[in-house]
Amino acid sequence: MSDEENQNNQTNNPTTDEIKEMIKSWLEADEKIDALNKQLKDLKDEKKQYENFIIDYMEENHNVEVSGAGGKIKKAVQKSRAGFNEKIIITGLTEITKGDETKAKDITKIISQKREMKEKTYLKKAKK
Repeated sequence: MSDEENQNNQTNNPTTDEIKEMIKSWLEADEKIDALNKQLKDLKDEKKQYENFIIDYMEENHNVEVSGAGGKIKKAVQKSRAGFNEKIIITGLTEITKGDETKAKDITKIISQKREMKEKTYLKKAKK
């Protein structure tokens, strides 16, 4: 067996110790990610409190823009539509079918069944 074949064989068939080390490293990385996500959530919550206070201030004083030590802040409004759900689709189709809710439900069921099913394989930490 050549060195290249031997190396490929080792890569495809890691030893028990190598697997244990990979699992340990994966768990450590997962714990670091959890800690960073918690930190990020805490910072976002803190920022949201400041944001609410500043928006209230801007609205009370009829300001669209305010300046501070770090720069300017501008109030913006973004509108978006909520996602689709079966209730919304059935309501719309009932209007189109002139009140035929059964037909609307049948159409909605067909549309739901036609949606592509996607599958993703990943690792998840098991509870102790």
